[in-house]
Amino acid sequence: MKIRNPIPQPDLLLQDYNKKYLIEDIQAVLNVEAPISKELLCRRVLAAWSMVRIGSRIEAWFDVIFAQMDIKHTDKGTRFFWKTNQLPENYALYRISNNDADKRDAPDIPPEEISNAIREIFGEPD
Repeated sequence: MKIRNPIPQPDLLLQDYNKKYLIEDIQAVLNVEAPISKELLCRRVLAAWSMVRIGSRIEAWFDVIFAQMDIKHTDKGTRFFWKTNQLPENYALYRISNNDADKRDAPDIPPEEISNAIREIFGEPD
């Protein structure tokens, strides 16, 4: 994803005129990384704006945008966003990262993906 702003400016991110760029960035991350936790999605988008910290104002702004986008999601303790064509109940994949930049913390891995990895380890069918 391209860098939107090389200097971290949270107030700039929160401007209404930048909403369309945030939506583009969110969609770009979803297209590559869904299913993705809300936290990780926000961090990935913020990286394009040269920011790393999700403050309460930024989180509230993301929540407004997510609601307007009406993104498919699941909530099982953590909110995970999915592509429109992904069905969480039929999701049969799990992903392994080959580089440190793509590695996810345990809370950022959807339960469906963890279940699929466990089934693979024990050789159980879907």
